[in-house]
Amino acid sequence: VLGCGWFLSQQPDFEEKTITQTLQTPHGIEVKNTATNPRQIQLEDGSVVILKANSSVTYPEHFGKQSRSVFLKGEAFFNVKRDPTKPFVVHAGELVTEVLGTSFTVKSYEDAQSIEVVVATGRVSVYDKSNKPTQQRNGLILTPNQKITFDKASRKLTPSIIEKPVVIQPPTHPTTFIFEETPLPNVLKKLENAYGLQIIVENQMLNQCVFTADLNELPLRTQLDLICKSVNASFEQRGTSIF
Repeated sequence: VLGCGWFLSQQPDFEEKTITQTLQTPHGIEVKNTATNPRQIQLEDGSVVILKANSSVTYPEHFGKQSRSVFLKGEAFFNVKRDPTKPFVVHAGELVTEVLGTSFTVKSYEDAQSIEVVVATGRVSVYDKSNKPTQQRNGLILTPNQKITFDKASRKLTPSIIEKPVVIQPPTHPTTFIFEETPLPNVLKKLENAYGLQIIVENQMLNQCVFTADLNELPLRTQLDLICKSVNASFEQRGTSIF
């Protein structure tokens, strides 16, 4: 009985080891994650890939002298070590994501109708894979709290803001959202700087308003909703900007 109990207790560990496959292919090293939990992969340049379930990533054993290219099927979070001399390039279906050093998520499942890129830190260049010169490609630059969706059928890139934007300032300089008779332009400017997003006031009469409130520990959309209610206004998202 003790022997059977010990054997059964070891089964999860055995399964965990066998559900991540590492294969040597003509295109390099391919890692497949068929587990339910993400798997961390350390690349030779110091970059880290968090490979999500039912996903695979292929990368060379040694990166070239001009770029660091990987190929993704499924979803992964990339924390890229900065190297201005060698861009880090993620090929995901018909979409290419290029960075020098930053962190972002790419979601590209073969059976999905779209590909999504979400930026956590830094700047990310996203463009569709085509034979056109770089200047003529359909592409955009993304910054934190922004994402882009690429429709495979129409090949259309749609930029937007992530569902729950987070403050992007370093933890050593915490941002407080406490306002006392503060002019509305100053309030909105503080939100712009904190979240790295553009806020545009269409009715200039609003700039004469003042705002008093404690908006700490509230998500951005709730903060904006309370501000708008206090000055009898409304807001909407258009692309990566808020109006």
